[in-house]
Amino acid sequence: MIFTARNMLKVFIQALCMQRLVFKFSAGKKCIYLTFDDGPDPVYTSRVLEILRDNNVKASFFLVGEKIDSHADIAMQIARSGHALAGHTYEHKVITEMTRQEIRTDLARTRACIKNTTNVDTVLFRPPRGKMNFVNILSAILHGYRVIHWSVTYSDYRKDSLERLVATMRNIKLRDGDILLLHDNNQYTVDALDGLIKSVKNQGYDLCALPQN
Repeated sequence: MIFTARNMLKVFIQALCMQRLVFKFSAGKKCIYLTFDDGPDPVYTSRVLEILRDNNVKASFFLVGEKIDSHADIAMQIARSGHALAGHTYEHKVITEMTRQEIRTDLARTRACIKNTTNVDTVLFRPPRGKMNFVNILSAILHGYRVIHWSVTYSDYRKDSLERLVATMRNIKLRDGDILLLHDNNQYTVDALDGLIKSVKNQGYDLCALPQN
């Protein structure tokens, strides 16, 4: 994480929240945390899992509850492959537009959906589009959740071109403890993923799943 004023503020907020809101992990383990949002996807998630398996890499998947209900077999495939699971709301709703009670209900519903399908009970949560404010994040933390944001995004959600995505991946310098944001729901991410993994490994980093607590 480059020490701009904005990133210094993130470090302060993360410390203030006693590591229950995380933008980046501490350095020291030569580890990069690869995360995927918005699945499970019926077309692309299985292909992402194949690439991770072939490269002997573990990652973390922030799952949307209604997609788990539609594609339970893929959610189970993620769990059986040894990757970390986390919640991403039930319907991919922006939490700043919810009341505190709606957030608590949604978090519990999504957590139960993951557990009932995969037998994994996770307290990890990421707000859709990264949008959050102090009130709703505090509500999540007080109800036992750990909110995982990110320190590096490649904006692959745009799905604009493989060339742009690869160029973005090459131009961003990674640092120990970075949390990378990708999405397992588009062709360009699948096409770029193997190269990204090899590049990260060539820089001397391991790619790790998030701790599940």
